[in-house]
Amino acid sequence: MAVEINLIAAFGIYCGMSDAEMIAYREHALNAVENIMRQNLTSTKESKPEVRFLHALKQSIGTTKYNGLAATESEYVADSSGFIGFREKTTNTAWLRFDDAYKFVVSFYQRQGEQHRAFNVAHQQQQRHSRCRGTER
Repeated sequence: MAVEINLIAAFGIYCGMSDAEMIAYREHALNAVENIMRQNLTSTKESKPEVRFLHALKQSIGTTKYNGLAATESEYVADSSGFIGFREKTTNTAWLRFDDAYKFVVSFYQRQGEQHRAFNVAHQQQQRHSRCRGTER
C-alpha cells in the first residue's frame, strides 16, 4: 500500500501539490490503511469459528499450484491432484476435499501465529460424520 500511496503522492506533486499537502495526504492515507487493517483483524478474530474458517479458506484457495478450484467436475476428475475441488456453476457451489481444505485453513492461521481448537472440533465432527456415512449401504 505504501508504494501506491507514494505513487499517488508523486503524481500530486507533479500536478502542483505542495510538499505540505503531500505530507498531509501520505499521513492521512497511511492512517486510513492502518485503521482498516486493524478493523479487519479485530473483526476476523471476533468472528465465529465457522466464519473464520471460511475467511481463511477464501484467502487460501488458488494461492498454490495444488489448491485451486477446477472450473468443472470433469476438469477436477481429470486431474484431482492439481485441485482442492471444483465449482458447480448451476448451483454456484464449491465442492471441496474437506481434509485438504482443513489443512490449508490451519496452515493459513499458523502462518499468522494462531492455533484454533474450534477448528479441531469441527474437523473431528466431520471425520465422525464421514465414517458414519461411509458405513451406510
